[in-house]
Amino acid sequence: MKKILIVCVVFAQFAISAQNYGTVNGEKITDQDVKLIVGKSINLNTIPKADKTKILDQIVKKKLLMAYAMKSGVPNSKGFKEAMHVLKGNLALEYWMQKEVNNIKVSDTQMKTFYDKNRKNLSQKAVMRASHILLKTKSKAQELITTLNKSQNKFQTFKTLAKQHSTGPTGPNGGDLGWFEPKSMVPQFSKAASKLNKNNYSKTPIKTKYGYHIIYLEDKKPEGTASYDDSKAKIIEVLKQKKLMDKIDKKVLSLEKKASIKLN
Repeated sequence: MKKILIVCVVFAQFAISAQNYGTVNGEKITDQDVKLIVGKSINLNTIPKADKTKILDQIVKKKLLMAYAMKSGVPNSKGFKEAMHVLKGNLALEYWMQKEVNNIKVSDTQMKTFYDKNRKNLSQKAVMRASHILLKTKSKAQELITTLNKSQNKFQTFKTLAKQHSTGPTGPNGGDLGWFEPKSMVPQFSKAASKLNKNNYSKTPIKTKYGYHIIYLEDKKPEGTASYDDSKAKIIEVLKQKKLMDKIDKKVLSLEKKASIKLN
């Protein structure tokens, strides 16, 4: 029961924080639509443009068919109405739990106590933060590397060049990829990025199936026990879920005492 409830909370959090990727006949395309198609939550602005286009195309087709089905008379059928009644109940439960989670407070003392007791179990995978410039040709990549070599403020120059020349979806953001695990990238990219020291960039173009990359490594953290600061978000989530479960258990006991329950 508790595991199911936790999943519900996660789902509700996802639904509330949806992003907007466009519209179909005025209806927004959100990251919730993306998750239903892909099977996991991803930011479409961080993947190759061709992949983003394919995913959005599937979402558009699905939304068009859904709109057609809604106008076909199906919503007036008995089966549909019964299913909607069940869905409304589940959705109400999910949003109620999300509301409760938002109202739960976790103190610094509680977080620190949890960290001290569970330090050994709070592991951190190896991660890095990098930006990249994606280009179609090796010669263009080498040209921009030469520009970087001559620059005084290499990081700022890198960001500017990414905005001006990168063909990847992160170009407008200066090529920022955020924090990621090396294995989440294609092998050639991961290998090259892992060899870089912090605040350094690749001096030769890195070829992958997407084109030629120039990589700037901003920071990296090794695998091991996570620091208190890096664990805060996870600790807050765990403590909030524990408090929510305690509150739900008490609420269920109270409701059971007042309810008329007959089981066959």
